[in-house]
Amino acid sequence: MKPNKIFLALITSALLFFTAFNGKTEKIFDQKTQMPEISELRVSSILPHNNDLYLGAHLIDGSAKSWVEGVQGPGTGEHIMFIFDAPVKLSCLYIKNGLGDSRWYKANNRVKELQFESSIIFSQKYEKKKFTIELKDTQDLSRIDLPETVLCRDFQLTIKTVYKGSRYDDTCISEISFKPITITDKPRYPALQKPVKIEIMGYNLVLLPEGKMTGKGSGMCQVDCPFERGSWGVTNDGGYYLDIVSIINSNAGDIESETPGEWIESHQLRLLEKLEAPEQ
Repeated sequence: MKPNKIFLALITSALLFFTAFNGKTEKIFDQKTQMPEISELRVSSILPHNNDLYLGAHLIDGSAKSWVEGVQGPGTGEHIMFIFDAPVKLSCLYIKNGLGDSRWYKANNRVKELQFESSIIFSQKYEKKKFTIELKDTQDLSRIDLPETVLCRDFQLTIKTVYKGSRYDDTCISEISFKPITITDKPRYPALQKPVKIEIMGYNLVLLPEGKMTGKGSGMCQVDCPFERGSWGVTNDGGYYLDIVSIINSNAGDIESETPGEWIESHQLRLLEKLEAPEQ
């Protein structure tokens, strides 16, 4: 099973400008000064777990919690895609390799080589670059310099080779950021004085302390995709994520399933730059 991941952001700002191919003025960011908002983040698969321990959201939550791919074998070919609200001149990545829990770091696979490929979606407007980047086998947040600065609105990281785990054949990445950050043991949550109610994507949600969430509604799918559970938290750039799990028929849309007609879980992750909640 490869649950779909859908990420949407709300706000974008700008630092630089250029004339796009359609003749309109478009805003450009430079990573050295400020990043644009992430509009989507997609992962090709997630290792199933009853408590949703290995979500794609953990790649950007600033915590030791990790994303783990969910296919048979070491996960070569599985990928992560970032899409931004505006083009950016990208020169490096900061990656914390492997499972964030140091007790199980060596037991699981870590990424050795990633294929970086830019402008997969916006291929006609921005630079298409493809090259291999190598990660060190370390638990530290490491800066990975790209061979050259790339102007893009999206890029994909595909697992090519791994450092083999001593016990499990699952490949993990704890965090990806675009600036140096401090990794915490647990996700950060605002200190809520009372539950926060949100109406979004056809769901009525109630955000509770410690990342808990209740909700109801059938979403905005072509067919009913009723709310099952969810979680929320703070992203490593100061925004918020809402991870909503719904149950949807595998025949609807592009949901993949080994068994046609099977009802499976679908993760939808909404990114918010601001949340109407009390400050920490």
